[in-house]
Amino acid sequence: WAFGVLYGGYTDQSETIGRIKEIINHDYPIDGYWIDSWFWNYQNKGRGPSGYLDFIGDTIAYPKMEVMWDFMKENKIKSGIWIWDCVIEEGNEQVFKEAYLDVKSKENPVGYFKSISINKSTWHNGGKLDQPGQLKKGRALGDFDFENPNAVKYFHNKLAPFFNKGVDFLKLDRSARLPYCKAAFEATQALGLETKGRGFLLVHSESKAEVYNKYPAKWTDDTQIAWSHPTENWPRGGLKENVEYITIPGQKGFDVPFIGCDIGGYSYGLEPIPEKEDEELFIRWAQFGAFLPIMEVFSAYETPSNSLAWKFSERADEIFRATSQLRLKLFPYIYSYAHQSRWEGENIIRSDGKCAYQYHFGEELLVGPVVEKGAVTKEIYLPPGKWIDFHTHKVYKGNQNVTVDAPLHQIPILIRSGAIIPMRNYARSVELGNNEHLSLMVFPEGNSAFKLYENFLSLVIPVTRYVPL
Repeated sequence: WAFGVLYGGYTDQSETIGRIKEIINHDYPIDGYWIDSWFWNYQNKGRGPSGYLDFIGDTIAYPKMEVMWDFMKENKIKSGIWIWDCVIEEGNEQVFKEAYLDVKSKENPVGYFKSISINKSTWHNGGKLDQPGQLKKGRALGDFDFENPNAVKYFHNKLAPFFNKGVDFLKLDRSARLPYCKAAFEATQALGLETKGRGFLLVHSESKAEVYNKYPAKWTDDTQIAWSHPTENWPRGGLKENVEYITIPGQKGFDVPFIGCDIGGYSYGLEPIPEKEDEELFIRWAQFGAFLPIMEVFSAYETPSNSLAWKFSERADEIFRATSQLRLKLFPYIYSYAHQSRWEGENIIRSDGKCAYQYHFGEELLVGPVVEKGAVTKEIYLPPGKWIDFHTHKVYKGNQNVTVDAPLHQIPILIRSGAIIPMRNYARSVELGNNEHLSLMVFPEGNSAFKLYENFLSLVIPVTRYVPL
């Protein structure tokens, strides 16, 4: 299900159910939905500090969490919540006491925390910037020590009620420290009622060390809603830089096996919100996001569209529907490469690092995201061999640069001659679909093969299905 389409939002219980119904009514695929940071303090619009992190959640905005998550489960949609790796003392005194005062000892003077410090951030801190000396006034911040087994056990125990009520996955924020990722991933493995031991996270792409691959997935951080925004400051990058993150060696997303981005960009940052949001930018970003290992749709609460296609225009609505539905049809292809990443260490995103704005999506497909406003063509370098335009079936010789058509409703995709691409019938979510009927796109050229992986745990194929071709 993680390889379908995921959404996130700053929505209360009724808004969450309402938004999901709208997504379904617009015939968009949806496989997962997470509630971001306001889950802990919706009434105060996430300002905090109360709720961060009290392990209770906003029970006024989410009066019957299990009803909300049951609704998702009935619609084959996985549910997630946002968490972080610390506790602000003010407004969360009970957890602070449990994790610190009740368990501190000579060996562990700060209990389950790695450290206790003055909070130097206004984020989820009521907009307050704490000053030196305020540590004694209840303004302390405790960072969990995820290298302490007892702290991890405490963290899991505090999260367990949410999983028992229906949560399936977690979005991690504030940090991407390895012990934090490990502890949270293992929580989703052990506690998720639907994941059956196969955990799932969304984590910042702060580090690309190979060991992080054990705790997928990552996203390209909070990015600027812009065609280009070349800065490391918050928010980081626009569409152009997001593509570079993944296709240029040394960038944060390069070599990360399971990565996605906030389609449409996350925030306008310090820029004023325009009266009319850029429809073309959203469409091009959605096309790029659909051809990443993880496809997710999310934006800051203040964006008028919330990165929902129907709020832009009828044209954006139609294009997003077609693009996202194509991804669900390609699920057997994407899922097979996900297994290949796991078993053979070869990722679905493959880039030579020389052509920054194109990449292989598996061995068979070459994708060229459009990153320039107003562009309706795209120059692409074709490796040796023959290549076929996915949309027009025009054949090109390789080992040269070619200019292909890129009308707004299409992302350039070239198919390697000899490719076999498995597709299945469209269903609104991965789990609502099946592989009972597969269509094969075959482009004959010499001897060809495709290794198809299926879900061994749940798919039983009768022997009678094996019919000689």
